[in-house]
Amino acid sequence: MTLILRKHSFKLFTILFLMGSFPGISHAQECKQMQILWEMISTYHVQPKALDDQLSQALFQDLFNALDPAGVYFIESDMQQFKKFRFELDDAIKNGDCSFITEIETVYKQRLEETDTLIAQILKTTFDYKVKDEITFSNDLTKSVPADIDERNRRWKKWLKYQTLNRVFTPRGEDDHPTNIDNSAFQKLEAPARDDVKRFEQKKVRNILHEYNTLYDYILVEFSTAFALYFDPHTEYYTNTEKNSFENSVSATNLSFGIDIKENTKNEIEITNLVPGGPAWQTNQLNKGDLIIAAKWDNAKTVDLSFAAIGEAYEILYEKDILEVELTIKKVNGSIKKVSIQKGELVDDENVIQSFILEGEKKIGYIFLPSFYTDWEDETKLGCANDLAKKLLVLQKENIEGLILDIRNNGGGSVKEAIDLAGICIDVGPVSISKDRYEIETMKDANRGTIYNGPLVIMVNGMSASASEILSAALQDHNRALIVGSTTYGKSTGQNILPVTSGDFTDYNADGEYGYLKLTSSIFYRITNKTHQVVGVVPDVVLPDLYDHLEFREQFENYVLKADSINKKTYYTALNSPPRGDLQELSTSRIRQNTWFKNVAAISDSVKVIYNTEYKIPLDLEGFRKANGSDNYNWEAWDKQMRHKTELFKVLNDEYTREIIKMDEYNRDINLFQIENIENDIYIEESFQIMLDFINLEK
Repeated sequence: MTLILRKHSFKLFTILFLMGSFPGISHAQECKQMQILWEMISTYHVQPKALDDQLSQALFQDLFNALDPAGVYFIESDMQQFKKFRFELDDAIKNGDCSFITEIETVYKQRLEETDTLIAQILKTTFDYKVKDEITFSNDLTKSVPADIDERNRRWKKWLKYQTLNRVFTPRGEDDHPTNIDNSAFQKLEAPARDDVKRFEQKKVRNILHEYNTLYDYILVEFSTAFALYFDPHTEYYTNTEKNSFENSVSATNLSFGIDIKENTKNEIEITNLVPGGPAWQTNQLNKGDLIIAAKWDNAKTVDLSFAAIGEAYEILYEKDILEVELTIKKVNGSIKKVSIQKGELVDDENVIQSFILEGEKKIGYIFLPSFYTDWEDETKLGCANDLAKKLLVLQKENIEGLILDIRNNGGGSVKEAIDLAGICIDVGPVSISKDRYEIETMKDANRGTIYNGPLVIMVNGMSASASEILSAALQDHNRALIVGSTTYGKSTGQNILPVTSGDFTDYNADGEYGYLKLTSSIFYRITNKTHQVVGVVPDVVLPDLYDHLEFREQFENYVLKADSINKKTYYTALNSPPRGDLQELSTSRIRQNTWFKNVAAISDSVKVIYNTEYKIPLDLEGFRKANGSDNYNWEAWDKQMRHKTELFKVLNDEYTREIIKMDEYNRDINLFQIENIENDIYIEESFQIMLDFINLEK
């Protein structure tokens, strides 16, 4: 028998809140919480669904998927016992009766405690690595429940054997090549690997048992979370501590690395946010979703965090005496990198946005914007639009002839900042249309005039989402910018965070008596009355993308809101349409001759085959070693294939930046790294050439 597991788990827009204890409430109160959640959603969600048997059936499935995502705790007889609740959950919410949780809690606790003991028993002695067996990974979301205890135990034995092998053969650094491990070395590494796997897997089980005040509270949180997510992928429930921990982590009063972390569903230490302008942000090497697998400081021994508790990572990142750290990072694409960071003060900084000059046939400005940041406590304060305007003024003093704005991998942020940023480049007029349950509103650039009116290229990809898409769509509809790259993520909804309280939950400053709800309260539309929801913003000039075959965009989420259109009169005068067809043809001709873009196409085809094929891993030592060594799924090698130093332009700093980095060796090193990245990015090189074509064709 093979174990079918999901091969990929892409959660591109992770919550910026850290896990914590559940607010203590009595069992008599808990369905009051569910009734309030339903009242909030039914009143303010932009497209609420009925509280009926269809919801109950979906919620039943989602709840048990959350409690037992891999199908290794409950057995078939358990699920038969629980099936009586399948069509009763909607009534439980209506009637304020969540007694069903008590019955689930009793069985769940028994299965978790059995599993904790089972893990220790299986990993007490070495596996037989000569026995031929295999484990299968698949994108098939179908999850089967073990028929009985024996089948559950076999699944666990297979999974733990795979984890032990994987632990031994996983690289721990950029220069580590564990495929070279011989049998003698394997024997020395196998026992410590089993100990690590035991600690890691038991920690997952014990976290469920002890994360909240009671296991009942844990199930209630998962039930609340599943209920919220039924309405759309971005309506989410948070506990009080999740929200408070995030707010405390971004306090500007102390020295910080500017990194927010959480322990994800796989018990990995995941970066959930980079504070704009903070030390981690400025490295330009870290991204939301990266995993921290090791840390080193003060010439100490490297600490392995791949099997660590979240508290161990906190102690390192937030310890006041640790001022510099070298983090070993596992990127979303699987590559391993080491990044050095120094602590700094998290204060307002006009240098949050980095700009450069690409000097070649023409002088082109380049700005990279990782997020649409703002002061969330007071959005009347100036944010990224103001900072970008300052950079534009500096670049224009350098006599740039065009501007490339790079918002690849920008997951969004403040819609207000996106509107303001669009206003920098267009005269007065509509930018986007917002619709909630009760009204339709045109969002406008209220200020006449522009700060920049020259040629503009905006770089996007499949991870450009939300506010990035509002900006791209607006400037595309106004014919103000040329959009270059691959189709964007497809999120055209807006959310508010409201307290879950028996009082006024429209009071944003109220305490969350029962937690907090991030609620999808609006849908955004282009000024053409169409939406980019699900479909994304299609670039004017499309470039091949390595990740296009991966199912990570909005359209692949559960319960996604469908695309529609509205009928709202908007008045604007678009500029003359750019020569999109000619520019695409010129770009396509270059790409066909470009060795590095040929690599992208070839690798993308390989990814498609791997992604859509069941992936079998042998569990005997020689078979695993061979499969691991010949793994075509080598993101790091592929990433290197696509890097080459451009000969089309030199990357220069503006005069202001040159003066700043003279006084700061650390920032000078970061600046050099950023320049190297730009020089080696084939997408920036092609965007530069598209800009040259754009300027020449517009003459």
